[in-house]
Amino acid sequence: MYLVRALAINPALLDNFLFTRKAKPVEDVDLSEINATIRDGMKYVRRIYSGLPVWKRFFISSRWRSELPWFMVLGTRHSGKTSLLLSSGQDFPLPEQLNRVGKDNSPTQHCECLFSNDALFLDTAGKYLDKPKESQLEWNGILKALKKYRPVNAVNGVIVAISVTELLGKSQAELLNLAATLRSRLDDVRSTLGVRFPVYVMINKLDQLSGFDEYFRNLTAEDREQVWGVTFPYSEEKVSVDMALEQRIRHELGLLENRIRNNIPVRMQEEYSAADRKGMYALPQDFRMLSQRVTEVLQNIFFASRFDETKFHTTLRGIYFVSSCQPANIELLNNNTLIQKWRNVTSYKNPTSPASVTKRSSKEGPLVGAMAYGKQFFLKQLFRDVITKDGDLVSYNLKVQSKYRFQNLLGHAACIGAAVWLVWAFLVSFQNNDGYLQVIKTKLGTLENTASSYAKTADENVLPTLLSATQLLPEYGPLDVNSPDLEWRYGLYTGSAVAHGAGNLYDFFLQRYLFPIIEREAKTSLSNAVYAADSKAIYESLKLYLMLTGEGKFDQHYVVEEVTKNWQESGKIDPYEEKGIFIKHLNMLFTEEKWQEYGHAPDAALIKQARGILAEKTTTARLWERVQADLQDQAPANITLRKIVGENATQIFTLSDNELLLKGIPGLYTYAGYHQVIKKKLTPLLFELQLEDRWVMGRSSTPAADPLTLQLDVLSVYLNEYTLYWKRVLSSVRLIPVDANSGENSQGLSVDIILLRTLVSESSPLLNLARYAVKQTTLVDKQKEKPLLDDLNLRSNTYLINQAQKVQERYAFRENRRIQELVDNRFDGLRNFVNGDSRDSGSGNNISMLQGSPMTQMMGALNDQYTRLVVLNSAFDNGDIPPVSNDGMRILAASQTWPDPFKNIIAPLLKGSSSKLENKVIAQTSKAIEMSVGDVCRNNFQGRYPFADSDRMASLSDVERFFGTGGTVDNYFKKNLESKVNTESSPWRYKGSESGEGLRFFEKVAAIREALFDSNDGRKVALEFSASVRYLPPSITQLIMNFDGDAMRYSHGPVTPSFFKWPGTRQGTLVSLTAQRQQASALPNIILRGPWALLKWAESADNVKQENNGKQILTYYMGNDRVEIEVSGLMHGNKNISDLLRDFQCPSAGSMRI
Repeated sequence: MYLVRALAINPALLDNFLFTRKAKPVEDVDLSEINATIRDGMKYVRRIYSGLPVWKRFFISSRWRSELPWFMVLGTRHSGKTSLLLSSGQDFPLPEQLNRVGKDNSPTQHCECLFSNDALFLDTAGKYLDKPKESQLEWNGILKALKKYRPVNAVNGVIVAISVTELLGKSQAELLNLAATLRSRLDDVRSTLGVRFPVYVMINKLDQLSGFDEYFRNLTAEDREQVWGVTFPYSEEKVSVDMALEQRIRHELGLLENRIRNNIPVRMQEEYSAADRKGMYALPQDFRMLSQRVTEVLQNIFFASRFDETKFHTTLRGIYFVSSCQPANIELLNNNTLIQKWRNVTSYKNPTSPASVTKRSSKEGPLVGAMAYGKQFFLKQLFRDVITKDGDLVSYNLKVQSKYRFQNLLGHAACIGAAVWLVWAFLVSFQNNDGYLQVIKTKLGTLENTASSYAKTADENVLPTLLSATQLLPEYGPLDVNSPDLEWRYGLYTGSAVAHGAGNLYDFFLQRYLFPIIEREAKTSLSNAVYAADSKAIYESLKLYLMLTGEGKFDQHYVVEEVTKNWQESGKIDPYEEKGIFIKHLNMLFTEEKWQEYGHAPDAALIKQARGILAEKTTTARLWERVQADLQDQAPANITLRKIVGENATQIFTLSDNELLLKGIPGLYTYAGYHQVIKKKLTPLLFELQLEDRWVMGRSSTPAADPLTLQLDVLSVYLNEYTLYWKRVLSSVRLIPVDANSGENSQGLSVDIILLRTLVSESSPLLNLARYAVKQTTLVDKQKEKPLLDDLNLRSNTYLINQAQKVQERYAFRENRRIQELVDNRFDGLRNFVNGDSRDSGSGNNISMLQGSPMTQMMGALNDQYTRLVVLNSAFDNGDIPPVSNDGMRILAASQTWPDPFKNIIAPLLKGSSSKLENKVIAQTSKAIEMSVGDVCRNNFQGRYPFADSDRMASLSDVERFFGTGGTVDNYFKKNLESKVNTESSPWRYKGSESGEGLRFFEKVAAIREALFDSNDGRKVALEFSASVRYLPPSITQLIMNFDGDAMRYSHGPVTPSFFKWPGTRQGTLVSLTAQRQQASALPNIILRGPWALLKWAESADNVKQENNGKQILTYYMGNDRVEIEVSGLMHGNKNISDLLRDFQCPSAGSMRI
């Protein structure tokens, strides 16, 4: 509810919830003018003591800061601060300020220093009270400047100017705000400057009260100079409560009011004008109203706070009523009078202040207005006898004052201490230098022994010690010889002389002992290189040897680097412990002018032999080796496969060349390497290397080869290597191999689809590879280059310029033709494949360049293949077996004609996808078989005889419907598989594949059909077989065999086979075997029933023997008698029909036997 009311009263509050207000930017405030004002004030004050002697100013250097008091003046705009100061009767020595007395002055912008003989008044602008927030930075700047330039007693007092207009013409809230601002500013002065000062409150523009002019008209000039107000004791500690201040102010102002009131009758008698008497009569009433407002404002400004020193000390020095000028056009009307209340009612006014400021209509001329500045009431004695005399009431900043006194004392103590210290320093310096010389003497003795030992033995392991000892000879403990501490510099410092002598001795040892060894090692390295016939090592060693012997152009950096490297390889640098120490010795050696003074003459024979070996290589080969070594570090970064196909492209490629895969293509053999390094730097570098090669080979006096021809020859070597690198790269690009052991990757098409989708995508890495390869293998810039001489803007020697341009154009033509032959033409196949018939050798970044090119056709074919694989894969996922076209194989065949790298990328992918597609078809076919004929097979034959050893029998009609011609299996095979399967070989295989998954089942069915189905075109089970008795024991007189109604009786006699058919006349219901004996009944010994009784009879034999002619010998034991029956027709090939049926398996995931 309260929130709703608040929003209803002030809807703008809603913005705080809906919008975030941006903080107003803090404007930068220029405080330089403020600092300059206060600084100039201090300079002016300093003039007083400019005539004092220097020594006196040294001891009283800060007294001038406090002898002239400073008073700060605070007040609102138009409160009359400046006029009040200029009308105070003070003597202003500055002409520009004196000229402003008695005149209207413009408002103060920031602050101003008004100089008088008795004090300095810091007049501040009214904005520091009117706009405290906006002017806070400037206000802080004033206080900081005061603290900087007057740290002890920044101000001696503060004058607060409040006009009568403000007190009577503002509302209660506005006065409260003014009091709070004044209290805050006084607190800022007190806390920032660290002083406690008196505050003088001046109620200005008293002349605007009604009757003021009439009442005080009779005062003489001397009377107007007196003080009219209240002055409070300042040093008295505050012991009463806060109300005592308010009561005291009210009491004192009441006395002033009573004085006016009591003097009214006398003054009225002195005046004769009724109008003047009438105006005079209103003065006590208006003054009472003013006193009330003054009391309220000062109470809010000066009431005691228990949180600062105002609790113990009062800061209010006095309240004074003044008038610096009396303008005749402004008056205050008391709103509490009956007449003024009636006027406000008739004018529809509701004033909130006790009085209203109005402009008085004046008929006086401008002379009267100017004379308003001629009178000043109650100012002169106030400033002369009260304010300026109170300069010592301020409590100084004891912290800063103590600091200055301490500094003064410390300065005197420092002078005495410096004298003592100097004497002590001379003594210490003498002792230090004497001890230093004693140590150097000892070191020289040790160094002399070491030098003598080396001169006798020439032991190279001693030389590092000798050099280091000589170099470190001037060193002594913590002493810095070149920049010693002060404790060494008082007295005779000998370190510089010792260091100079040690340096000369060190240089001698370097030239006399170290350089001959370096020269000898360089010669040894050259001899070893010549012996090994290593041309590169010979060149480097010969170059170094010639430089050391003075036969070549000396390069200190090269010599130091090569000598260090050679000594590291030979191990001679080990006695020096650190590589940096040895390098430092070398640099010091070669810095000297006469470093070859103790060298030997060069070995002319060795140099000639080395040059002879180097001459076996052409100049072109030697120079290219040097160019390659020098430009390798300046070449761009090596190009990796990832950069070739694109940083953001899917990484599906790899390189079969492990070296290129790990290191990439050297940046020197790239498009950027040629155009940015080779093309720009080859000419100047080759010129330098040619000059170097001439003096290394000793051909300085012979004519030099044509530089243009030589440059073309070197360029040819580079271009041939450039071509070999890129041919290696393009021929080794491959697709990233996929793990063939994972089930998804080995059987599924997902990986191939992903690869194809990546290859034909908009950001195809294959396209990136093609474009990048075309760019890198097209070095000739088709755009004609601007002749170099065009930039010179030459006007004279036209003939010479034309000739130079012709030479340049001729060389550019030869260079481009050489690049065309050695690089661009060797990759024409790739460029034409990617860009078509276009001869533009651009980078190919625009896809429109590829329109109609073989590359576009290839991408279209790959996109079609991708679509086909997606459709086929979706069909496989849905359980269908879609027809598979040979488009993939046609693309595979066409890929053999594509240039590198395309054929090595596309061919394996298409070959793999075709293989996986074939496996998918086979797997889907097997699954279909399992779900169709497999279910029938498992339901009718699984666990049933004759397919398993079980008492449950498979129905003969089910067997015929399933295995027979035109049956379930035969119809399925002819409909779905006959055109896809090669049945001419065993085991059966899919055409065009080595896989036969799922076909073993159909091959077994065909074998069973061939073995069991001989009648009715293979639709019915029919077995034709023969049986004969091969052995019958004498105890059995006759053997009777009954096969489904066809009986055979055999007694001892000739063996003749009998032929039977199964099923027989009884449709396969009975098989019996009866052995008749003389004394036995004719009951069958073996009797079997059912459609598969024949197979059970054959299986029931006690022993079965296979004959080579395909017949079987079945042995039965009837009691103790053995009977052998020869059977023919129950075999299929070399396998028993029962075994053939038992080996049959229904199609299933587990290939379960039945």
